[in-house]
Amino acid sequence: MSTNFNDIVKQGSVRIKNKLGMYQESWLILRRPSSRGPLRLEKFKNEKASMLMESGGKCIELKDIYEIDNIRKDNKSTVNVMFENGKCFQIAVILESEATAWTMFLREFCRLSEQREGPPGMDLLLNSNMQDVFNVFLVETPLLNVCGECLLQVTYDSIYLLDVDDPKRRVTVWPLPSLRRYSRDASKFIFESGRSCKTGEGIFIFNTIHSEDIYQKVSGASNALARLYASPEANGPNLSSNVSPTRNSEQRPLPPTPGVSNSS
Repeated sequence: MSTNFNDIVKQGSVRIKNKLGMYQESWLILRRPSSRGPLRLEKFKNEKASMLMESGGKCIELKDIYEIDNIRKDNKSTVNVMFENGKCFQIAVILESEATAWTMFLREFCRLSEQREGPPGMDLLLNSNMQDVFNVFLVETPLLNVCGECLLQVTYDSIYLLDVDDPKRRVTVWPLPSLRRYSRDASKFIFESGRSCKTGEGIFIFNTIHSEDIYQKVSGASNALARLYASPEANGPNLSSNVSPTRNSEQRPLPPTPGVSNSS
């Protein structure tokens, strides 16, 4: 968990090849995934423009990448980021050490290096269940002694809160059957936990760009559990007797929260 989370992995002055084949001076930022955005490169005219977040900055999402290499020629190093669709994003720098650093970080976070293990727990984010782990920002609450940037993992029966710096560490868990209600708007996912949860009863708010995806995952898993425990096999020996069917989020609206829509 991190209240002072910094998603900038590397930044600096580079030259970017444009559509006309010419190199232009730019300020480039490599950002790791967070509640504010995916793994990406952001290109600005200069450092001042990046600090002011002026319009005109270009965002390159780093997905579907099959190779990243570093070529040294004519006293200039060029880092080539090659996408599966055939496109190539080229970064030119004078110092070979800078090219090596850009290549190393890009390959590390894009998981193209076989020699490096990458950031702690990154394998959890990039395994077959990657679509079920989301970057979120937990709003401060008296029910937990942590807040800030973190990860939310949705499984078939629970929501797990993970440490963003060490995703293998589970901070707490909320079983889906114990959720009273859940909702979302364009930038938040919200739920109310019941008394049986480790955190006790209360409302938890997560700022995230993935609010709709989280809502759909939770809703799908909750409905599946409800159907499972409503079936004749629900009384079989393989199912726990202390688990109740998941409540439907549509039963009652969440209490009003300033600036948050409770529409489902």
